[in-house]
Amino acid sequence: MAEEAAQSAGFGPEDRLFRAHLTLSRVRPAEDVSGLLETFADAGVGWRCRSVVVYRSHLGRGGARYEPLETFPLTR
Repeated sequence: MAEEAAQSAGFGPEDRLFRAHLTLSRVRPAEDVSGLLETFADAGVGWRCRSVVVYRSHLGRGGARYEPLETFPLTR
């Protein structure tokens, strides 16, 4: 449905499969940090998440710009 709407708006068909995702963090340059995470697994480091924010990414030459779309509180 989204593909058809995009094409009717004049965009070409997308060659890539859509994959919904949730980005929790980024490591640049990309590397395997699983060993590092295991090293600190018992360090007692953590955080409390009080809300989840859904962003739209606007990618461009000057870097990504993120637009908050909706905030979902996780507290009662």
